[in-house]
Amino acid sequence: MEPEFSLIDLLNSLEQPVIILTGDGERVEAVTSAARDLLAPIDPTPWTVPPAWVQELLPPLLTGAVDERRLYRTIGTGGERRHLQVVLKRLASDAILIFFQEAAGPGLGQENIRQLIQGVSTATGATFFRSLVRHLVYALNADHALIGEFVDADRQTIRTVALCIDGEIADNFQFPLAGSPCARVVKEGLQCFPDKVPEQFPEELRAAQLGVVAYYGIPLQDAEGRVIGLMAVMGRRPLLDTQIIVSILQVFAARAASELEHQIAAEARQEQLHFLQSLLDAIPNPIFFKDLEGRYLGCNASLTRTLGVEKAALVGRQVFDVAPAGRAWLCYREDQAVFASGEVRAYETSLTYADGRQRVVVFNKAPFYHRNGEMAGLVGVIHDLTDRKEVEERYRILFDQSPDAILILDPQTSAPIQFNAQMPGLLGYTAEEFATVRLNDPQVNADPTVCREKTAGILANNGQEEFECQLLAKNGEPVAVLIRARAIEIAGQRALHMILRDITQSKLAERQIYQLAYFDSLTGLPNRTLLRDRIHQEIAQAKRSGKKFAIFFLDLDRFKRINDSLGHSIGDQMLKQVSQRLISTVRRSDTIARLGGDEFIILLPQLRHQLDAARVAEKILASLHKPFVMGETEMFSSASIGIALYPDDGQDKEDLLKNADLAMYQAKERGRNTYQFFAREMNQQAIDRMAVESHLRRALERREFILYYQPQIEVQTGRITGLEALIRWQQPELGLVPPAQFIPLAEETGLIIPIGEWVLEEACSQNRRWQEAGLPSVTVAVNISGRQFKEGTLVQSVRQVLKKTGLAPNWLELEMTETILMENADNARETLEQLKAMGVKLTIDDFGTGYSSLNYLKHFPLDRLKIDQSFVRDLIEDPHDARIVEAVIALAHSLQLTVVAEGVETVEQLEFLQQRRCLEMQGYLFSRPKPATDIPPLFLSSVRPGA
Repeated sequence: MEPEFSLIDLLNSLEQPVIILTGDGERVEAVTSAARDLLAPIDPTPWTVPPAWVQELLPPLLTGAVDERRLYRTIGTGGERRHLQVVLKRLASDAILIFFQEAAGPGLGQENIRQLIQGVSTATGATFFRSLVRHLVYALNADHALIGEFVDADRQTIRTVALCIDGEIADNFQFPLAGSPCARVVKEGLQCFPDKVPEQFPEELRAAQLGVVAYYGIPLQDAEGRVIGLMAVMGRRPLLDTQIIVSILQVFAARAASELEHQIAAEARQEQLHFLQSLLDAIPNPIFFKDLEGRYLGCNASLTRTLGVEKAALVGRQVFDVAPAGRAWLCYREDQAVFASGEVRAYETSLTYADGRQRVVVFNKAPFYHRNGEMAGLVGVIHDLTDRKEVEERYRILFDQSPDAILILDPQTSAPIQFNAQMPGLLGYTAEEFATVRLNDPQVNADPTVCREKTAGILANNGQEEFECQLLAKNGEPVAVLIRARAIEIAGQRALHMILRDITQSKLAERQIYQLAYFDSLTGLPNRTLLRDRIHQEIAQAKRSGKKFAIFFLDLDRFKRINDSLGHSIGDQMLKQVSQRLISTVRRSDTIARLGGDEFIILLPQLRHQLDAARVAEKILASLHKPFVMGETEMFSSASIGIALYPDDGQDKEDLLKNADLAMYQAKERGRNTYQFFAREMNQQAIDRMAVESHLRRALERREFILYYQPQIEVQTGRITGLEALIRWQQPELGLVPPAQFIPLAEETGLIIPIGEWVLEEACSQNRRWQEAGLPSVTVAVNISGRQFKEGTLVQSVRQVLKKTGLAPNWLELEMTETILMENADNARETLEQLKAMGVKLTIDDFGTGYSSLNYLKHFPLDRLKIDQSFVRDLIEDPHDARIVEAVIALAHSLQLTVVAEGVETVEQLEFLQQRRCLEMQGYLFSRPKPATDIPPLFLSSVRPGA
């Protein structure tokens, strides 16, 4: 007996939310009352066909790829949301059941992540994007998710390709990046804001309208690493599972980027096809395309106008469908000839236009090919030849007036059959003279074998080819030409049609471009680009042979002083001479490259032993030790060389160059004019240096710097005439770091600017405090670095510090080395005059160690010269230093400048300096540098030697 209840009655009795679809998924068979109640918030009307979000899940079920699909879906908005697990099953009875179950709510558990992966694993294109943002919202407990791409070239505006709001796919829109967290993602990469988005991005109105509190975003990059879009999730409440959210975004970013890149490429292809069709339509001649079966593939607008046939009616048809039988058979035979020979074919025929006119036309047909080289079909162009004489005359004009030389050649005798006016002029002949020339004559052709081989191939294949050749002009000068040749037939005779273009200048430019691209313009040596290529080749060779090779990193010692004092033209001459000496020292198989400045790299292949590299380094140092002659002047230089060996010191070019560089710096630290092999501990030294730099960047804010002061003494009275401020760094982890270790590093990194400003302000403030305490007023001397001087803000900084501290300008002394002043003497003079006008005292420090010009020196508004302690230290034992000190003192007196000797440590030095009328001194003989608290007692009595 048949049951009196249906399947839907049974499901309704179980209160199970279920929907039954037909086996093809196109309509709804039944909906339980529980399902209607559950879906009412988002689908208030009863289901008759499955909605779009269900249709997206059906294809794998309909094709039999899977039997079941699951996803999570959120119903409602804001805080009133319900989370459902949706299950789709295909039954053997050819029906699809959809079950709905209440889920525990979104979160970051493994099940939700699994559902996220499963939900997007089979999707592609727009379906993938919509599925991904919907699953991200659920799996990450978020409220919104988006994937966007740029709509402008400067990447200032984003257009969403998929957008999910409160679990539902929303309409796409575009928005400007400025002021949004998305702008931060595009500029800086992955961004995480677990909460407080409104406070951090107050100008982002759209996020505020959506109530966004949390934001996570990641850039989407194409295969070349360019940012092409972004992916982001947002929440109305804090999203604090940062590590998991970031991991999931990173996992899906590559897939999303790949899909987005594919979509962009597809759009570009469509745009390209549209462009190509537009381009064809812009061509006035009728053009058509056919496949190998003779079916039309397409045409341009001119053809449709000419024949009065729409493109849609032409594509897919053959010529017999659109032309009279006689002309159709002619076209068919010519098409087959093109397909059989692969040659360009041209033939004349009559053609009736759409307006009824009978025209004489020529069809030009040429094959086109697939990327793999196989013939794909032919392209035809129709030319109207009704007025044949006019066309022939125009051709004659084009032939004669062509900027290129045109030659029709007899391949048997290499004699010219016909040529235009440019052909004889190309080689410097008259027309009568050229008529007797034979192109394969060695007096005319520098590459006769090349021409014979090329033309023979063209004739044998009945084809065409483009090749380069070097001809000889009548006067014997070489002429480089580009020849485009093809086989033709004239009155039944085989001939070669040749177009010759003079490329002599372009070949010369090509060589110049190659020279510029791969060689140093000053020395002619290989540059960094060519060097890296040769190192790469040598690594490959060494791997095969098992032999070593060496890389030298050579840097000239104190070369900057030559440039600064004598000018860049002298420096350039010296670099050229250095290059020639290096070339004469090494083997022809070795590579010498200039990286820039005074840095050279030498690649020594096929070394048998480390000792071989040492011998070459010694030869190089010896060659550079000889004087360099610049006109009537002799100059001396030396070099520091770092050596890295393959494979011991690196497996790739980057490591080898880096380690050779480290070894070179080690050679400089060991006194210069030497070589040093790379050692592993050098890397540790580099790491230590980075640590010092890291600590140095935070030293100011942590107040780790202190100033010591060393008195400058008037020897006859013992009176303190000034104090030099000397910086010290008390670092908690590194201890007391000597200035010699951190000042050069501060110069190199630019940190010397804020450090120098701190020293200036602290020294002025301390001097003002001493004056207010009743101590005698003296100048405080502050050293100015080269970077401070070059910045161009020194005058302004000094003025602001004096105003802030209240110190009178005449109690501040600025000390600068002569090298700093001579780097740009004219600008230096202007700066010094502004400081002098302010009332500040000016001193040249370490005088005698640079290459100053006395002509400039006499025009600088200076107050004092300080003799460098390197001369004072040995003036008793070394007569050269003694004479230098005497000369400096005499020079200072002649310029009416006060002279101060630094580094005075012995009574003998004191007496020598006094006898030469140096009356102010500074050094350990009088006082070591002291902290500010120890300075006041020194004013209570005169400072005498041994204090």
